[in-house]
Amino acid sequence: MVVNDSHGPQTNLQPDQLDRRAVLITGQPKPWGMMQGIDSSFAAVIFIGYHPRASTTDGVLDHTYSGQLKSVKLNGIEVGEYGLNGAFAGHHGVPVVFISGDRAVTEQARELIPGVEALAVKDGIGQTAARTMHPEDAREKIAAGIKAALARRTQIRPVRLERPVTIEVEVANSAQADAAMLVPGMQRVSGRVVSYAAPDMAVAYQISRLVMRLAQ
Repeated sequence: MVVNDSHGPQTNLQPDQLDRRAVLITGQPKPWGMMQGIDSSFAAVIFIGYHPRASTTDGVLDHTYSGQLKSVKLNGIEVGEYGLNGAFAGHHGVPVVFISGDRAVTEQARELIPGVEALAVKDGIGQTAARTMHPEDAREKIAAGIKAALARRTQIRPVRLERPVTIEVEVANSAQADAAMLVPGMQRVSGRVVSYAAPDMAVAYQISRLVMRLAQ
C-alpha cells in the first residue's frame, strides 16, 4: 500500500500515524505529482479529500492544480484533478474505486468513472463555505466506503482514453498562454486556450503539470 501526500506542500501527513504496512510518499516536486508511485502492479486507487474541477458552481475549493487553470479537457471531456489522476491510473490499467470530497466532486467523478464508490462528506455553499458532517462520522463512512469499494474493485473499469490524447487547457490570461506556447508541439486555440496532442495519457499528464508550472 502506498500513500501519496498530495495537498499543498505535500508534507501534511504524520508518518507515525499511518498503518505500518503503508509506504508514504511526501514532499515535492515529484515527477508524477499526485500519482507518484502508481504502476500496473496496483489493484486499485483511492482518492480521499478531493475537490471539484475549476469553475464549478458551489464547489468547495474548486480548482484544477491552481487558480490559474480555468478549464482542463481530455479528448473534449472537462475534468479536474480526479479526472487527470484517474485517467493516468487508467493508463496503467488500474481503476479508481473510491473518492471522497464535497458533493460536487463526487457527482463529477461518477460521470467519468461509472461504478466508483463516491462519498460526499460536505455540501458546498460557496468556494470557501460548506455544510459538513462531523469528522468522526466522515472517517467512519470513508472507512466503510473503501471496504465496500475494494470488495467490488474488479467490477469498476479503469478510465481508458482513446489515443492520441488531446489535452486542452484554458489559463487565466493570455500571457500564461504565451508561456505555454514555449512547449514544442503546443497549439494555440484562442487567447487563453492551448492544446496539445499527446501520444498517450502519460505524456498528457506531464503536459498538464508543465502548463500548470508555466502558468504560475
